[in-house]
Amino acid sequence: MKKRTSLLLTFVFALSLVACNKAPTEVNAEVWTVDATQKIFQDKAYDAASASKSVTVSAAKNEYEGWQVILSAAKNSVDFSYEIIAADLTSADGQNVYEAENISFFHELYMYVSPKEYYTHDGYYPDALLPMDKAVEYKENVVKAGKNQGIYAEFYIPAEQETGVYMGSFTVKLGTKTTTVPVTLEVWDYTVSEKTTAKSLFLRRRIKRYTILSLKPSRSAISRMHGCVSARTRAPLSLSV
Repeated sequence: MKKRTSLLLTFVFALSLVACNKAPTEVNAEVWTVDATQKIFQDKAYDAASASKSVTVSAAKNEYEGWQVILSAAKNSVDFSYEIIAADLTSADGQNVYEAENISFFHELYMYVSPKEYYTHDGYYPDALLPMDKAVEYKENVVKAGKNQGIYAEFYIPAEQETGVYMGSFTVKLGTKTTTVPVTLEVWDYTVSEKTTAKSLFLRRRIKRYTILSLKPSRSAISRMHGCVSARTRAPLSLSV
């Protein structure tokens, strides 16, 4: 009798272990937002539940401005692919529209930084920005369980855009789930000049150095980098010719 009872208890205990270790079957993630300057580590736990859930951007005409949407997957979540879609933003009176084509999304890639090398906190820092269409093409738009994934949203304000406040939302798809992120854009009554007069310095050799060296970027790739920098009113020391 004792032996039978012992075997039964062992069987029940084994079943409880199986139940506890059951593989996750659905997406469990928080969607939250921070401004463009914050570094959200890929491998650090944040209080995402109480963080901001909306995007609020202010910018002048003919200017670029950014914001970040963060996807934080719980440890008991399945890995999942994501998609983010912008819609036109409209003024309160419905008379003016900020077109969605002026918003670009980038998948943030991460790089491990050691405090022994850079005298800072160790961890996986957001670094390179991969255009979202390429992230989808290369199947990089995936969030791992227990990890954070940043999405950089870049707003370009056309010079002819009407001054005012525009509102709308982003649609974020997390696997089979869908959520929305409210978006507010304030366009100031000021236009950034096409001509760059402020002094700034980005060394061309360092632009090359901080790309992934194993890829050995071509001259055309370096030229595109310079074009991106120049379009955002930054001045490299020298340009490719």
